Amino acid sequence: MMTVHSILIACLAGLFMQPAAAQQKEPNDESMQPSYHINHRALNPALNVEVALDGSVRYKEIRKRRQGIVLAYLDRMANTDLSDRPREQKLAYYINVYNATVVNEIVQRWHDDFQPSEKDWQMFKDKTVRLFAGKTISLNELEELIKQCKEPRALAALSKGVKSSPPLRPRAYEAEELDAMLDDQMRRFINDRSRNEVDRDNHKLKLAKFFENYADQFGGKDELPKYISKYLDADSVEGFTVEFKDEPDVLNAAPE
Repeated sequence: MMTVHSILIACLAGLFMQPAAAQQKEPNDESMQPSYHINHRALNPALNVEVALDGSVRYKEIRKRRQGIVLAYLDRMANTDLSDRPREQKLAYYINVYNATVVNEIVQRWHDDFQPSEKDWQMFKDKTVRLFAGKTISLNELEELIKQCKEPRALAALSKGVKSSPPLRPRAYEAEELDAMLDDQMRRFINDRSRNEVDRDNHKLKLAKFFENYADQFGGKDELPKYISKYLDADSVEGFTVEFKDEPDVLNAAPE
C-alpha cells in the first residue's frame, strides 16, 4: 500500500516529467497579432491640441511634437484586419486613416510654401496608405473605397489638407457615434456661410467646390438643393438654382 508520502512524490515526479511544451504557455504578444478593437481615440492627443475649431491645422507643431502619435496610430491601423467588420467600423476606419495619412504626408513633405496640390496632387497618387497584411494603396484609392460605402456624408468628413475641402475635426470619428458625427459634420459644413451662400431673394445657392466635385454622389447638381435643405438651419431651398465657388486649393495651416 502506498503511503501519503509516496503518493506525493509520485505526483511531483509526474509534474516535472511533463514535456516542456505542455508546461509553457503560448506567447501572447499583442504587437504580433492583428487587433480586433479599433482604438481611434489614440489619434486624439494630436487632433485635440493641433486642430483648431475652424479645421485649420498646426502642421509645424505636429512635426515638432506630435508626429509620433500620428505614426503610432497609422502603424496600429496597418495591423488591423477589417474582414467581417460591420459597415460603421469600416467607414470610421477609412475616414480616420485617410485624414491621419493626409496629415502625416503633409508633415513628411513639408517645406516652405508647401501645398498639397503640388506636382498635380502627387501626394494623393502615391501609395502611402498602409492596410492589413502589407497592402498599400493611395489616398485616391482609399477615397474610392469610401465611395463604395454609399454614404455621401463620409466625403464631407475627409480633409484634403486644403481650405477648399471640409474642415478636419479636432477628434477622431468613432464607429459607435458615426451617424451622429457625420450628421454634425455635414450640418456644420452646409451652414458655414463662408463656404455655402444662400441668396433667398434670387432663389440661388452658391456652394463650396466640394459640392461641385462630388455632385454625382448626391444625385447630381439638380438634387443638391433638396439634400442641403435637410441640414440647413433655415427654410428649405428646394428649387433654388446652384452655382459653385471658385475656391483656391491652399494649405489649411493655422496662422503661426
